[in-house]
Amino acid sequence: MVSEQFIRSLIAAGENDLTELKQDFHAPDELGQNISAMANTARHRRQEYGYIIYGVSDSGEITGSDFDIDTTKTGNEVLRFWLGNML
Repeated sequence: MVSEQFIRSLIAAGENDLTELKQDFHAPDELGQNISAMANTARHRRQEYGYIIYGVSDSGEITGSDFDIDTTKTGNEVLRFWLGNML
């Protein structure tokens, strides 16, 4: 698990190829595409991680979000498991 300080440093640095700031969750397919693109970029740059941070505007304002990958469903399936099957 990453620290709050680390997350705040990512937010302060803004969006880039390995950090995506999202105000709220919109669609499972969009999330899957973002994860896939970020994973490819991380591998190409020999980085272990990319970060999608929900509850933050593009300008870096922390707005909060109710998004929870473990309770959000796609059809009848929990999003975390749906993504695992799709990726």
